[in-house]
Amino acid sequence: MTRVQQIMNDRCIQCHAAKPTYPGFASAPAGIALETPADILANPALIKQVTANKYMPLGNVTKMTDEEREFIAIWTP
Repeated sequence: MTRVQQIMNDRCIQCHAAKPTYPGFASAPAGIALETPADILANPALIKQVTANKYMPLGNVTKMTDEEREFIAIWTP
């Protein structure tokens, strides 16, 4: 879980947080926060899907790497 949480911290929580730091976001998109292990474990299938199909991060603004996407794809929550 630690590696997935680190990826979320590096690539996702700028938007998917209770108080996003990415400009233009007042709250987490779709109400999905990824700040804590519990947040992440609430949506593992969705996280896998949107990272594998490169839907998230939007426009890859946070530069998620293919290696990070592959790690999430094989992650077993």
